[in-house]
Amino acid sequence: MAMRSTTAGAWVALLTQPLWCQSWVAGVVYEQTAQGARPLARAFVSVSKSGGEVLGTVRTDEQGRYTLVDLPANRLTLLASKPGYLTRQAAGRAGSSAVLDCSAGCRESGLDFELSRGAVVAGLVVESMGAPVVSAMVSLRRTGADASSENPTTGSTDDRGRFRIAGLRAGSYTLTVQRRAPGGGEEVLRRTVKLGIGEQVADLSLALGSQESFRVAGGVAGIPFGEGYRTWVSIRPLEGTTSASARSLQATVGPDGRFQFAAVPAGRYSATAAVVKRGTAERIDHLLDVLEVAGETDHVILQPVQLATLTASVEIAAGTLPASAVIRFTSQEGFGSNWTKLSGAGRRFEFRGL
Repeated sequence: MAMRSTTAGAWVALLTQPLWCQSWVAGVVYEQTAQGARPLARAFVSVSKSGGEVLGTVRTDEQGRYTLVDLPANRLTLLASKPGYLTRQAAGRAGSSAVLDCSAGCRESGLDFELSRGAVVAGLVVESMGAPVVSAMVSLRRTGADASSENPTTGSTDDRGRFRIAGLRAGSYTLTVQRRAPGGGEEVLRRTVKLGIGEQVADLSLALGSQESFRVAGGVAGIPFGEGYRTWVSIRPLEGTTSASARSLQATVGPDGRFQFAAVPAGRYSATAAVVKRGTAERIDHLLDVLEVAGETDHVILQPVQLATLTASVEIAAGTLPASAVIRFTSQEGFGSNWTKLSGAGRRFEFRGL
């Protein structure tokens, strides 16, 4: 087997290709180490059509080599992966996948993939008395605008209360631990974790019943504040998103429109603002944007959201309405529920401020 170097400093194997195939591609999946390129055995290489339909997947041998044969006449996408790794580049190109035009057939070697070890988060989850928590759900969700559409990476604790989640990108994460408490309620713990490329955080000790808190500061927009007004912001935890120990908090809005909370547990909060015109009893309440807390910040901007009004009527398939009925709307975002009574004589109802 002959060896040659690529422009990225990696090596590829020159394989004897199956001459009877109209189309084939071959290459090596590897990682760069301090000692040079190291082939990755048992990595996956998949090929799919331009529309996303996966046509097949092979695994690399002990030398990190793969071969895909009998490829259809089409524009194809190749992707390499291995648990605990991230794809750095494909065939020396930018991006994690390689696009190959086999419309007129293709026979190509040296289509290599460089992978790198992803970051790892591992640790121990215990109860307040120090006993390990078994089968607790652990999830890591990357924060930031570029991660808004990403799904969380999840795992669970073993019979010793330990967990390990690998293959993570660099960035800031919200780590959430959840379990059903013996009393029937749900215990939730959130922490912020920052990871570098390939970093291993393996010594986390998480005690359910505790909660890390952060200073949160920012300003308001779109509501009156400053001279002539007394304005304050209140936040309360959204249902099902924070631990039972979280409580409502309140902060005064200064003449420059800024506010500060000294210690806010990580989680999601509904925010409201109350504005009182000085010298009068006039008070106006505003529902503000949802506040997400995953770490300390000085740049939160809260502004009012547009409220909706719903007017409708109830129709039943047969018979008459009962003498008394209740219409309830429950928020899927954790804001709780709103209800109104409906009499048998009047089928119409109205909700304001949804």
